[in-house]
Amino acid sequence: MKPLPPVQVIVDTREKDPWSFDGMGVATVRGGLDAGDYSLCGYQARMSIERKSLDDLVQTLIRQRDRFHAELAKLAQMDYAAVVVEADVESIYRGHYAGHASVASVVGAIGSVCVDWQIPVFFCGSRYAASAFALELMTRFARRSSDRSTPLRQERESATDPAEPGERTGGGKVKACKKRTKTGPRRRGKSPGA
Repeated sequence: MKPLPPVQVIVDTREKDPWSFDGMGVATVRGGLDAGDYSLCGYQARMSIERKSLDDLVQTLIRQRDRFHAELAKLAQMDYAAVVVEADVESIYRGHYAGHASVASVVGAIGSVCVDWQIPVFFCGSRYAASAFALELMTRFARRSSDRSTPLRQERESATDPAEPGERTGGGKVKACKKRTKTGPRRRGKSPGA
């Protein structure tokens, strides 16, 4: 594998409490992302990470479901996307979150994200661990995709159904990042099976 050039993390402008990535050897820049909260410069159209605190995860899964489904629809179109949670999964099962949602409802909604949307949800235990793990996911994606000419999601879809190659091409790298990264307006996506 080729070594990566210095990494620059894009933090979405709507992110209210961003990770700092202190001591991790990366620079950050604020910019608009079509989906998710974090990406790497040059890969923002192909890969994104959605950050969630425990209470925010429960709130968006249960109370803001339509809005979150629109976000998941956009993430599902990317070559790689994940939800990274700043808590452990035991906190869900013990009901250690704000609100009155049942544990079964929350666990079912998390299962839907993983299975119906095919977007993994990683419970990292803490804010620091979540940011470090998200950085690992992003740099691994960049390293792996820089060694391939076929986008990863398309490659997986082609391998599972050679008769129907993947629809999501993802294209090449996006233009180099500048201090301000602008993207088009946010569009509502379709839910699974639509």
